[in-house]
Amino acid sequence: MRLAAFSLKKLDFRLAAKTSRNIFRSKEFFLIKLEDEKGQIGKGEIAPLEGLSPESMKECEELLERIQGNGFPTQYELSSMPSSLRFGLEMAVANLNSGMENAFFKDGQERLEKGLKINGLIWMGDKEYMLQQVEQKIEQGFSCIKIKIGGISLADELELIMRLREQGGKDLEIRLDANGAFNKPEFLKRWEILKSLNIHSVEQPIPTGHWQEMNELVGLGVPVALDEELIGKYKLDEKVKLLELTKPPFIVLKPTLHGGFSGVEEWIRLAEEREIGWWITSALESNLGLSAIAQFAAQYQNPLAQGLGTGELFKTNFDTPLKREGEMLKWQP
Repeated sequence: MRLAAFSLKKLDFRLAAKTSRNIFRSKEFFLIKLEDEKGQIGKGEIAPLEGLSPESMKECEELLERIQGNGFPTQYELSSMPSSLRFGLEMAVANLNSGMENAFFKDGQERLEKGLKINGLIWMGDKEYMLQQVEQKIEQGFSCIKIKIGGISLADELELIMRLREQGGKDLEIRLDANGAFNKPEFLKRWEILKSLNIHSVEQPIPTGHWQEMNELVGLGVPVALDEELIGKYKLDEKVKLLELTKPPFIVLKPTLHGGFSGVEEWIRLAEEREIGWWITSALESNLGLSAIAQFAAQYQNPLAQGLGTGELFKTNFDTPLKREGEMLKWQP
């Protein structure tokens, strides 16, 4: 098996995608092609996320050139490579082994024909834009909606979440994603107001590295979901130490950021051993990468809504059988 080719691609967003950390207008990635001795091809996507991935596109390009020259890495070599590179290479191997276009994990692909429940995502913007998205997600039938917070005033955020609760009813699952936007006192001020609205979880309420404060938030009853905190933790003892010290109710797993598919598998095992809930989230991949992540996630039959995109953010994209139907992602050959 060899790395036959790689090329730089770009996806343009229909509208700017805003978080508390970045504004995304386009997304670059490397499309790679592996080839075996029989001439079969496997495709993968390497797309570090600006502002979150420790590795740069330039670093990934240099590593890909090295792999072309030196041969495909061993499992040991792969385990020490940047997360987005591991994701793309593991994705391409899975595609090659499947022997089918757009297929990566057979069991997951078959289960996707019945559908995989996902959350609806409310992107940051001004209050009116976010309210429009709330109306849209309710109309589309989502029973779990995630809102990115930290970009507008507390009063406007409260109005938005209250509107969502009123329109979605008491059974609507509301997730908040802070992307580490607050210090502990700032977040607790918000939480005192928000907790009466039956919030399911809050992703990364404070910046990474503050494990003791994160543990204190958990002790105060905040349903913390670790996300960015997992980035760069590749060694088993690091992962165990993080989970033991923070004791989060949930972790959010992104193959592009958290060690590829093999890294996410290990996080899942460690979480389930400690009765920590988890779900898998995409990280602005193309439809090709999204298909691989959806098939991977569907293997686990996790009852929680997964945080997967739909490809609808981009003006152009790969044509795959993965389509959204209401709140479900489905494989429709």
